[in-house]
Amino acid sequence: LSVHCYDPSSYCLEATHSEWGHTASASKKASGDNEADLEKSFTKLYSNYVSKGVPVYFGEFGCVNRATAREQAFQQYYLKYFAKLSKVYGVPAMIWDNGAKGSGRETHAFIDHGTGEYCSTEARKAVEALISSYTNDDYDLEYIYKNAPK
Repeated sequence: LSVHCYDPSSYCLEATHSEWGHTASASKKASGDNEADLEKSFTKLYSNYVSKGVPVYFGEFGCVNRATAREQAFQQYYLKYFAKLSKVYGVPAMIWDNGAKGSGRETHAFIDHGTGEYCSTEARKAVEALISSYTNDDYDLEYIYKNAPK
């Protein structure tokens, strides 16, 4: 089963919110408990499919690129948290890269499709945050949660 996840879409796709998670300013994030809401998606996939032997992966997930260092810190936090959930629940994920450079709505450029190089230093940091979270077993969800941007 291949699924897509941009939860919450107002943060991940539309960029109408600039921050995500428990340390985000209430006026700058989508309502709800962002981390718990995202984990619910993983829990449902695990309960309904993975635990029953149905292979599942996220064919697309991501978070648009951001303009400021503070916004980029929250983007990296989102990617780290998502990647760790992916590992914990056994649901591999492919980050979406549509080649749209810049920041804001639907800008998911990380690797230049023509050269194979990172699109920017910020794109490199975002991808490295994602990879380090997935591959480093010393970082659990609690560690990532406690080290959210302030």
